[in-house]
Amino acid sequence: MRFPARSDGRGRRCVPARAQGDIAPEDQVRKEASRSQNDIAGAAGGLRALARRELQEFAAHPPAVPDEGEWSRRVTLLVKTFERPRCASRVVCSIRRHFPRVEVLVCDDSREPLFEDGAQPLPGVTWLTLDFDRGHTLGAGRNYLVDRTPTPFFFLLDDDHVVTAGTRLADMLDFLEGHGYDIVGGAQGREEYGAAVFEQDGDGVRQVFHRHHGEVAPGVVRCDRVSNTFMARTEAVQRVRWEERVYANEHADFFLRASRAGLLIAQMGGTWVDHDRRCEQAAGLWGRLLGDLLPHKDGHYRFLRLGGDGQTRAAARRARELYRRYVLEKNGVRDIVDVDRARDRRALLRLIGPPDPARR
Repeated sequence: MRFPARSDGRGRRCVPARAQGDIAPEDQVRKEASRSQNDIAGAAGGLRALARRELQEFAAHPPAVPDEGEWSRRVTLLVKTFERPRCASRVVCSIRRHFPRVEVLVCDDSREPLFEDGAQPLPGVTWLTLDFDRGHTLGAGRNYLVDRTPTPFFFLLDDDHVVTAGTRLADMLDFLEGHGYDIVGGAQGREEYGAAVFEQDGDGVRQVFHRHHGEVAPGVVRCDRVSNTFMARTEAVQRVRWEERVYANEHADFFLRASRAGLLIAQMGGTWVDHDRRCEQAAGLWGRLLGDLLPHKDGHYRFLRLGGDGQTRAAARRARELYRRYVLEKNGVRDIVDVDRARDRRALLRLIGPPDPARR
């Protein structure tokens, strides 16, 4: 079994694409967390204190932002966070800089959550916590959030996202309501989109990025998959749900099942969030030290991997076994291979424009 591998589109396999970190299953999480706890407790505590102070200062001096309007009562913004308190603080503040009234739910399953369950560090921002020892996959946290969404639509964010003036939530909602689609994606960053289609390849599946099924509205194409920043109908996603038993590649699994279930998925041009994976870095000498102690390792569980010994490798093997069992076998495929061609990317950008129109 392999994690999704990159292909150049001519049948040649490249180095397998890494998942979002080698994420340890629950039987390894407690063991590694206990081992590394004494080494990072002080640094992590400092980042939590800094994140709380940032939110307190923001609450004391909120920016003057016009009300979004009536549409904001039909959308809830959802954020899943784990062991990245400054990321969580940053994304929440970025939301409020542009959308002062829309409801926000944050699911925090860190060892020590930034706030207690039900707390509201800012008006309309509710912190929800999950027990760390129950296991903390992205799928479990996202399902927990969607199940508690009170509105017919939600907008999904990761904790290392930053909402910008180019995050066009009202336009995304207008498209979903006007065209009957279930999911419409934006972009992570200013450069390219996460749109892809799934193609059967023998007993495997190819995930072909920047391909689509045609334009359905000006600047919008139909596809099978979008990035981790999208707006969706709450009821439709509750039918599909994320797989809670895997620690990697839950995204491809979710969209493969969603597309097979008949959900209508689209990629919208000209809407984006910033994607900054160094969000734990603080300003100043002490901040740089904290950033060095807690570097981002392209995974939500990087602090458990500071030791980086055989336990981590064993955990990675276990994660791959869970992926084989609950993603590949469940979907009846041998492998899911990523295909990314430059010509497809250029064609998509010509059709719907870049995520940030200022970069034309």
